Amino acid sequence: MAQEIKFGTDGWRGIIADDFTFDNVRRVAGAIASYVLKYEEASRGVFIVMTRASLRNARRKWLQK
Repeated sequence: MAQEIKFGTDGWRGIIADDFTFDNVRRVAGAIASYVLKYEEASRGVFIVMTRASLRNARRKWLQK
């Protein structure tokens, strides 16, 4: 069963390596991509902002694949 992902006014609410995992990042990225393809102009792209959290460069490179 998939873990619930919670969002607040400042974005994703979670603990790194507990709630904020590679699997959950993949789920959120997939959901955003599906939304953009369905409701937005996909040709405009998507802007991704990362915080200074640990493994940020690894996550960014992994997401770009």
